[in-house]
Amino acid sequence: MALAQNNYKDVLEAERKEQLQKKSAAEEAHKGLDKPAAERRRDQQACNGARTYYQAVCGSAHVPKSGSRQCAEADLWVRQSC
Repeated sequence: MALAQNNYKDVLEAERKEQLQKKSAAEEAHKGLDKPAAERRRDQQACNGARTYYQAVCGSAHVPKSGSRQCAEADLWVRQSC
């Protein structure tokens, strides 16, 4: 009976170690994913173009016509460019 208990404990211990190794491998694979993406340089000409397009589509910054889909896309373009 004692031999069966020791064998059972050995099997459980081996399974636990195997699961820890799998978990460690998964954590290593996802290690760099929590870091933010590298900042890219701002292209001033693209930013100015996006702002001009935004004002043409949405109106001025003080009185936006933000209900349209084009305005929402222009806003996204400004956020990405600037």
